[in-house]
Order: sequence, then structure tokens, then C-alpha cells
Amino acid sequence: MADFRGAIGRRSAYRFPFSDQRSLPSTLGVPDVSTRLCLDPAFITTFLAGFRKLGLHRLLRLKPLRAAAISCFGRVHFGSERFAVQVEAVGEKDGRMAAAVYRLQGRRQSELTAFCALDVSEAVCGSTMPAGVFSIEQLLDWKRMSRLSREELEVEIRS
Repeated sequence: MADFRGAIGRRSAYRFPFSDQRSLPSTLGVPDVSTRLCLDPAFITTFLAGFRKLGLHRLLRLKPLRAAAISCFGRVHFGSERFAVQVEAVGEKDGRMAAAVYRLQGRRQSELTAFCALDVSEAVCGSTMPAGVFSIEQLLDWKRMSRLSREELEVEIRS
């Protein structure tokens, strides 16, 4: 259960294999990363989690069924334009256990994604980093991301 607070509140969130689960442990020097996803309305999240738990997601390997699912999801629109992201970090700081939670809520997730891509592009063009593949957090600090400062950002530090 994730508590996003504000307009979104508490939601069931399930592990989802976003690529950051693989890259963030090495770029941040942490042992583990877990990415979870929930959708609006909540019954969609419950349905998809049950679909996966029963192993029915394997049926999407069949091209006709996969095409039908993509078509269906492309035509049906649920939920609202609100989004929420929550990052929790737990570990040791100065010899004591500590935790930090960052919550970001806003509207128009696609627009925010576009602004983030613009900020990253500008950071790459102005970077002195050597050639190679890097994650966003290696290029710029979230405080430098133009649009994030206008969203509902909440920071909670627990010791």
C-alpha cells in the first residue's frame, strides 16, 4: 500500500519491471530498487495485478491477443489527468537508520514528461560528461528540472 497523500491518497501499488530497477542500484550505489505502479481507477490496477498473478499475461505473447489488447487500451480512457510519484529511501546516515520520502503530484503527466525530456536534452548538450550512456540522475539534480518546481512536491525526512 502506498500513501500518496493529497488528492490521490492511499492506493495499492504493485511491482512493475521498469528499467530503473536494474540501473538505479549501480548509478546510486544502493543495494535494491523496487518500482511499483498503480492506475486510476483503482479497479484497473487490481484487475491487471490479478491478470498477472494468474499467469494470464502470457497470453499476450500471442500476436492476435496482444494486438487486441493494445487496440482496446488505445481506445478506452479511464481515470483523471492527475499523477503521483513517490520515492522512498531507507538506509543508514551518520551511523543511524534514516528514511526520506519524496512525493510529487500534479496534472498532465505527458506534458511533465515532455518538459523533463527538454531539461535532460539541455543538460546533455551543455554537459562535460564523457561520451557514454548515463541515467538522468547522473546528469542533473531534480531541483534543476524547470517544471518540477511548479508541481506539488512534498519532502518528508524521518530518522
